Amino acid sequence: MEINTDNYLVGISFIIKNLLIILLVTGYFVFQYFLNKSKNKIEKLEEKVCNRESHVSSLDEFLDPEELNRKL
Repeated sequence: MEINTDNYLVGISFIIKNLLIILLVTGYFVFQYFLNKSKNKIEKLEEKVCNRESHVSSLDEFLDPEELNRKL
């Protein structure tokens, strides 16, 4: 029985092509996973920032009474 080298190379190229496609698809899904994970973190941080930014009537609320009553 004789093996034709042309058919052998076609089979190897088919396997290599399919492995590359599988690697690319896997890489894409991993990228999407981390992208969505970071997107959720950004949304949580935005909620925390909005909660911390309560509106104040005056900047005097941030000063100590001693600083507020100090004369220039």
